[in-house]
Amino acid sequence: MRGRPGHADLCGAADQASIAPSAEGSRGPGIVALFGPNPEKVQRWKAEGKVSRLRSAVEEGGETGELAQKALEEIVSDPSRFPGVDDSAVTDAFRVLLDLDQRAATEALIAYAGQPSIRAPLAAAMIDLLAARGSDAALLALLRLSGSRAGSVAAAAVRALARMDHPHLDGTLCAAIPLVGREALEHLLDLLAERLVPGAGEALLGRLAGAPPDLRKPIARALHRQGLTAAMCRDPEARAYLLVEEGRYADAAALGAPAWQPLAEALGGRPARDTRTLEILSAMGRVDRARLGAALRLKLLRAVTAAIEKPTRESYDLARETAAWVLPAWAEVIGRREQATDVSGLIRDERFLAVRGMLEIE
Repeated sequence: MRGRPGHADLCGAADQASIAPSAEGSRGPGIVALFGPNPEKVQRWKAEGKVSRLRSAVEEGGETGELAQKALEEIVSDPSRFPGVDDSAVTDAFRVLLDLDQRAATEALIAYAGQPSIRAPLAAAMIDLLAARGSDAALLALLRLSGSRAGSVAAAAVRALARMDHPHLDGTLCAAIPLVGREALEHLLDLLAERLVPGAGEALLGRLAGAPPDLRKPIARALHRQGLTAAMCRDPEARAYLLVEEGRYADAAALGAPAWQPLAEALGGRPARDTRTLEILSAMGRVDRARLGAALRLKLLRAVTAAIEKPTRESYDLARETAAWVLPAWAEVIGRREQATDVSGLIRDERFLAVRGMLEIE
């Protein structure tokens, strides 16, 4: 009577099964075929986000290894297709791809950046992983990502570029200037206002003309930091902004209308009570005296109205602070010395209703 087969017998049987011919005369399924990776398992691992299994399959090579790498690329490029894949699995898949094939990894990330289902924190995490490689491929991919239509992705790419230590970083930052959208441009301007980047000034100058009004002053500040001067600019608006950055307010005013906006931005909301304030106001008066007079009147009228509608010590102090720089301009620039004296006395006595009446008649 035969006993139960031992371990050696089972192994022998398995070995025989792996080499025994099938009924059709072909090689039968071996141990690797039964228990190792195959296309069906690769598809399941992809759907479940089992990155370590996919990596092992890639390392084993062959056609199944190619399928496994393709699965990793699909996980990164569009994870929304796989409900079982979370952000951790996506970043793990991207890290594996970076080790296996950096070009494939960057293409997958760029594809993800174009997906409508993109999640900004996930994209930023992968961008940081890419930047940490410090390679030429990483630098080029970050440049492409800086031009992404997804503002958060482009901004993350610019921040990552700024942290990179690469011999061609300055050239890449210059190349990014015409590509980036608003959100990324704001980060780039912060960088260029602090760091000297050869060639950035000339590239940035092209962004000034078409920039939104609220970005023109930051662009001019960055241009000034990069060493561009008003004398280098042919465009009147760019020249005006740079003249203001250089503190040459009278020269800016000589340009006429293009100087109004940069001068007004230099004045700010609450100008300091010093000679600079009056110098800027005088320059604005030379551009358009009537417009400046109306703007000053409206500024003081708003402060006085706030003090009337909400009579607090803070609102009273704000009215006095506003009058402290508006009234000298009224007297010196606009020539309303008598009115300025009358309003000053009323403000001092906190007679804000009377002040409002005078300003509304103007």
